[in-house]
Amino acid sequence: MRKKISESGVVVRGISVDIDTELMAKVLAHVKRSSKAQIYREAVAKLFREEFGNKNVKQVIKELGIKIS
Repeated sequence: MRKKISESGVVVRGISVDIDTELMAKVLAHVKRSSKAQIYREAVAKLFREEFGNKNVKQVIKELGIKIS
């Protein structure tokens, strides 16, 4: 699932992540006794809540008129 690009970053689930972000995720996963994938999921959920409050994601998609394929 993960492929090294170079010394400057890695690909995580198809998303390019720089080395510092990757290391932060590893440290958080270790401290929280979790996985990096869970850390990334929690980060996305937290950013979504900060941006849209407690709205349902499908409601936000509909309000914004976004077409998700």
